Amino acid sequence: MRGYFYCHHCGKSTRLNPRLKGEQKYCSEKECRKASRRVWKKQQYTNNDEYREKTKEDQKRWRAKTPANQYQKNYRDTHPDYVNTNRQLQKARNKKRVTTVASTVINPSSLILQFRADGSYLLSRVQKDMMVDRHLLSPEALNN
Repeated sequence: MRGYFYCHHCGKSTRLNPRLKGEQKYCSEKECRKASRRVWKKQQYTNNDEYREKTKEDQKRWRAKTPANQYQKNYRDTHPDYVNTNRQLQKARNKKRVTTVASTVINPSSLILQFRADGSYLLSRVQKDMMVDRHLLSPEALNN
C-alpha cells in the first residue's frame, strides 16, 4: 500500500502526510502525537548533551520556584478522587502491617529458649500462624 503507513503507537493504517519528507511513524491522533514527543525527548536526553543539561537546569529552576510540599498539596486539592482512593488503600496497607514480634521474625528459634544470666530460661509466646518455620515449636524440636 503505497502512500500509507502503520502508526507505531496505535497500529492503525494511515495515509502519509505529503508535507513530511522523512519517514512518518506516527499518525495525527492526540495520543500518538504525545507518544511521538515522548520518544523524541527520550532520544534527545540520551544522545544530546546540550539538551540534557538544559533539561536539568529547567528542572532545577522549577524545583526552586515550586516547593515539593506545595506541589503535593495543590495536587491533592485538585484531585479529590485520588485522595479518597489513596486513603482507602492506606487503611488496607495499615491493616496488613501488624507489627508484632512474630511478624518480624523469620526464624523464631531464638524466641523459644532464651538463656538468662541466673541460669533460668525465658520462654516467649509466638503465634504459629505468623511464623515461617513452624516445626521449630514442636516438642521434637525442643528436645534436640
